Amino acid sequence: MTFKKTQPPKQGDFALYELWNSYNNIFQLFNPFPDLYDDTATDYYYFGWESVNGDWLIRRRTKTSSAYTDCNSQHNPSHPDLAVAWVDRASLTYP
Repeated sequence: MTFKKTQPPKQGDFALYELWNSYNNIFQLFNPFPDLYDDTATDYYYFGWESVNGDWLIRRRTKTSSAYTDCNSQHNPSHPDLAVAWVDRASLTYP
């Protein structure tokens, strides 16, 4: 069974519905599994999330030390959504 984060599973499928609710509550509307993933860059892994209300987050993690930094629309106001930000993920501002 598949479902979109923007549309929860039916309440009749209780276990899946509860899982969906707990993830959305714990991760503040971000799924713990990324929507987008890129491991093709030489030095970094990139993970991208988009929340049900349209906020986005991209995490850049180094391949050697696993240290990471996050960026979002507050740091990159010219990128209104994940689709636009994902294209420019390597050149975004990571504070």
